[in-house]
Amino acid sequence: MRDIVVLMLLAVACRRAGPQLQPSTASGQEQSSAPERVVQMQADAYNRHDLEGFVALHAPDVRFYLYPDSLVFEGRDSVRARFRRLFAKAPSVHATTDARIVQGDFVVWQETATGLPGGKTGTQIFVWEVHNGLITKVMGIR
Repeated sequence: MRDIVVLMLLAVACRRAGPQLQPSTASGQEQSSAPERVVQMQADAYNRHDLEGFVALHAPDVRFYLYPDSLVFEGRDSVRARFRRLFAKAPSVHATTDARIVQGDFVVWQETATGLPGGKTGTQIFVWEVHNGLITKVMGIR
């Protein structure tokens, strides 16, 4: 329960703060924390369509949720299968970080993805939980 409350507060803060939050630092600027660096590395791997590099940054038992508590999939094999399909269906998919905040092991950011299947563009908030250099939990908030 405490985790959900923390995540809700972080998501609300991200929405309210908007452009005042730290912009994406994919250009190579130093990151402020180890969890933020891990999340940025997975975002960079995503944008390169480096499937194995992307998967390797997730814990073997990683869980992906749709807010508030709908488990969408779990485990590295599921991550690999899901993103392999996405990269095949949408070879030009690319995500840009619009805003981010970091609190301890949690990284929250608003992301806009272009080149999605059907030529769509989507904006979503994600909350990543990182432990021991690996992403252990991901929550998507629409």
